[in-house]
Amino acid sequence: MILHADALTALRTLPDASAQTCVTSPPYLGLRSYNVDGQIGLETTVGGYICRLVNVFRQVRRVLKGDGTLWVVIGDSYAGTVGVVAIEEGRDYIGIDINAEYCDLARKRLADCAQQLNVFDTGEIQE
Repeated sequence: MILHADALTALRTLPDASAQTCVTSPPYLGLRSYNVDGQIGLETTVGGYICRLVNVFRQVRRVLKGDGTLWVVIGDSYAGTVGVVAIEEGRDYIGIDINAEYCDLARKRLADCAQQLNVFDTGEIQE
């Protein structure tokens, strides 16, 4: 499942202790604009940036199961990489991104992967 949403907003909709693993690649401060209002990484101060990340990671902690794990990826630049691995390993996947184009790229890549593995119906992918 790919959710086109702000990470904090999307995480707040997920139930407590509902995920075993979170893999994330948070935007760096001031490195790149995705041309989306409110994106993380365009804050005017380091303190503001850290505050936003802390709020997101508090929700990640809430959503993770007691023995869940968090992985932070540095420099993941190819849409849906973690989702492809999840599909190949027979795992569930929820991707969240604020950029609609990135979501579309990830959806296509995941659908192509699933079709090759013949493991799921692309109708399951939702926005």
